Amino acid sequence: MRSLIRFILLAMLLPISFLLSAQNFVPGYIVDREGDTSRVLIRHQNKLSTPEHIHIRQSPNSESQKVGVENISAFGLEGDVFIRAVVERDTRFRNVKNLDHNKDPKLVTDTVFLQLLVNGEKSLYLYRDQQKQDNYYIWQAGRPVLLIYTQYLYEDETATYQRENQTYKGQLINYMKDCRAVFEEINKADYETSSLISVFDYYYDNCTEQNALEYVIDKNKLKLKFRYGIFAGYAMSKVHFEGNSVGYYNLIDADFPNSHDFTAGGFIDLVFPWGKGNFSLNNELEFTQFNTSVYYLDYRSENQQYAFDTDFEYGFIRINSMLRYAIPIRKITVYANAGLSNQFVTEKLNQTYFVKTITGNEYDEWRTGIDTEPYIQGLLLGMDVRYSGIFAEFRYNSSDQLTRITSITFNWNQYTFTIGYMFNH
Repeated sequence: MRSLIRFILLAMLLPISFLLSAQNFVPGYIVDREGDTSRVLIRHQNKLSTPEHIHIRQSPNSESQKVGVENISAFGLEGDVFIRAVVERDTRFRNVKNLDHNKDPKLVTDTVFLQLLVNGEKSLYLYRDQQKQDNYYIWQAGRPVLLIYTQYLYEDETATYQRENQTYKGQLINYMKDCRAVFEEINKADYETSSLISVFDYYYDNCTEQNALEYVIDKNKLKLKFRYGIFAGYAMSKVHFEGNSVGYYNLIDADFPNSHDFTAGGFIDLVFPWGKGNFSLNNELEFTQFNTSVYYLDYRSENQQYAFDTDFEYGFIRINSMLRYAIPIRKITVYANAGLSNQFVTEKLNQTYFVKTITGNEYDEWRTGIDTEPYIQGLLLGMDVRYSGIFAEFRYNSSDQLTRITSITFNWNQYTFTIGYMFNH
């Protein structure tokens, strides 16, 4: 099993150097400041926020160029359209730790790219900052107008409450004042993409003679998304036995040394559309193992001694399922992970060399190890940090069902540190 793990590790790590340098450019277009359109290849790395700049190539083999709002007025790729605009954007954080008693937004004027969500007589735009905080805009009087939404604290004589400034609803009512039928939909709308798009959808279905609404954003993007990648690294395992069985005192009282091994695998991450894409279900196929040996001497007298030399070597194919929550911090993303592992034994060495010495006479034999399960479950807890497509993760896995013997418990705790690459980040 150890040679298999090393082979898999080598096979997975060799392509990483090529993958990290690969430029993942896709066909698109740019519109320069003079209004001329050019077909180019575009790379937009951080798809979780509105880009501050993009990299372009004129052809697959040409040098890449970095362009931003100072160079171009619009660009598009893979169905997404971004336009250059001077906007007011809210820089207040919408989380409990940063709330204060001021309900007004903290506005700054900036030149940014806006993502066009809905295109028509009434249009909707999005700017998502590096902290994944969304600002939505409508186009009014020839310019983008921020739809205002804030969270703030309110106090009375008894307690402090969290409240919302939902000015955006009044702005949308004024924007669509030619159709009273949409007002109820506006009042039910949350300040998030799918809910606001549903308002525009209703307006175009019920309030205008305009032809079918053109959605610039693909509605499929509001559905489940998939990401995938590979990882490999270091695993440290600690095994120990618990119980009160006299027949296994050589295991219960022994202190098994740590096992130091490789681990490697691949994963598919199912990203949920709600919660701004911060929640995902991660499913992994992992190869891991542990190897440990211990010598235990039961010294009763000079004439009576029992020695046990025990070896454990287990290999596993592990199927992991974890719920993940993403916490964006500037250009990095921190993930908190928790879930279950389903572990299948692929190879095992489980034996004891026993030596009995009585009044100078020595007797020795190889003994078959304890009876263990071919399949066990474990608890997973972890945290990882990702920058672009590269990530590093620390994880803890606890399993305590390895033995079939009811009078003792065989505990296996594993700590892993891995690095990996997410391809479609």
